[in-house]
Amino acid sequence: MSDAVVRGELGWWTMRAQRDLKRVVYWARLVRMDDTRLVKIVYRQRREQKIQRYNDWCSQVRRTLISLKLGHVWESELVGREQDWKSLVKASLRARGSGLEGQVTFIQNIEVCIREGGVSRCGG
Repeated sequence: MSDAVVRGELGWWTMRAQRDLKRVVYWARLVRMDDTRLVKIVYRQRREQKIQRYNDWCSQVRRTLISLKLGHVWESELVGREQDWKSLVKASLRARGSGLEGQVTFIQNIEVCIREGGVSRCGG
């Protein structure tokens, strides 16, 4: 049984999906912070630097948002409420296919087995 099928059956996310979720949820929390907080001041300075390094945290967040088709939010920083943002990111992760692709594959395989004469014929 493949790892993707097991993850899908158990409702688990890949490590990449978990990392991306935590990264952009924290970024949204940072964006919502008061402008006087030190961590936000440092974030603003790093974001506005002319020379962006490929692996700095701001660049990673930006690339993650782009991969989730949320690149426009990087520019506007309009993230809304925390729970709404988290739901949007989870939906984007599912659409990207990095989080629950195993579950979708598993369900599709079961549907094919049922159409072809039962789960027992497919080793179930």
